[in-house]
Amino acid sequence: MLLPSADVEESIRIVMERFKALVPDCDPEDLKQVAELNRHFVEHPANAQLAKYTIYTANQSPSETCREIINTLML
Repeated sequence: MLLPSADVEESIRIVMERFKALVPDCDPEDLKQVAELNRHFVEHPANAQLAKYTIYTANQSPSETCREIINTLML
């Protein structure tokens, strides 16, 4: 499982910052729905229960995250 942070609120904040950077002209109502959907996925216990590994990505570039995923899977 990939999350920005172990802290739920921080993860949601970071995910929304990333989304807004990708879709800067997003309609406010759509943005609200995206936030609710992201919160659901970050908070739902099934994700943590199913994950064999959790990698936190807050301060990583995509290539750093990729390397960490590969290193984790090579264990």
